[in-house]
Amino acid sequence: MVGNYRMNVPKKQNVRNVEVKMEISIFRTSVATETNINELRAMLDILVGAGNWNFDLEDVDNILRVNYPPHQNNFLANELRKYGFVCIELY
Repeated sequence: MVGNYRMNVPKKQNVRNVEVKMEISIFRTSVATETNINELRAMLDILVGAGNWNFDLEDVDNILRVNYPPHQNNFLANELRKYGFVCIELY
């Protein structure tokens, strides 16, 4: 895995007394290098939270794993597309 980010275990967070379920989601991406990851680092840290995402560039699908509310996965995929990367949710 690239990025040396520790994935947190799925958990629930309380935001304004509303319970938000966090799950690990997996995406196929076109992110292929450490340079590409560095381009996305600030955005992912803001959207997902530092330590809640990582890339596995050794996998043929250049996997992105995130610990994130699953109802926001389309938003995350669209944000990566804005940076010019393919991002398809696998599960």
